[in-house]
Amino acid sequence: MDRLEQFEAMLAEVQRLRDESAARVDQLKSQGKVKGTAMQQAIAAKMTYQNMLIMYKRFGLVDTTIQ
Repeated sequence: MDRLEQFEAMLAEVQRLRDESAARVDQLKSQGKVKGTAMQQAIAAKMTYQNMLIMYKRFGLVDTTIQ
């Protein structure tokens, strides 16, 4: 695997993990579990992956809209 392929694989993984974290936050909200440790961890994970995608965008490595 060359460097570009490695980057593309990492980008796909970060996007997948961000989406999973966002879904987990939504799931916990719908269950009314907004103050627990699980919610804090899900929000932290979502923010971490979101910030990674923002950094990629800042350096021109992705051209899609970051949600």
